[in-house]
Amino acid sequence: MKLTRVATVAATATLLPLLCILLLSGCLVSSTSHEKVSGNYVPENTFDRIKPGETTSSWVQATLGDPSTREKADDTEVWKYSYTEVKEGSGAIFLIFGGTDKKERQRTAYVEFKDGIVKTKWRS
Repeated sequence: MKLTRVATVAATATLLPLLCILLLSGCLVSSTSHEKVSGNYVPENTFDRIKPGETTSSWVQATLGDPSTREKADDTEVWKYSYTEVKEGSGAIFLIFGGTDKKERQRTAYVEFKDGIVKTKWRS
């Protein structure tokens, strides 16, 4: 019986700290992630619907709104939609490590018109 009691105490002494670590580990780690867009954002699926040679300037304006800028040259006009994508994330391991990450990307969608019809489009 003495041997069984010693084995039980040893097993408890070994398993209890391990169990505590496993139970508490979920509480010690945290992370967050945020994405935001500002400016004249042009969603990819909407930009794909603009067809050179078919789409009109009135459709583009009704769908995307007013552009950030308009530039005329000879018989063409270029509309520029500028926006900023910001992705932020942070993470921490309680009392050991903490960090943040922020990525900011300036984007622009261009639509060129000739006689009120889309001639070409591109992004940068």
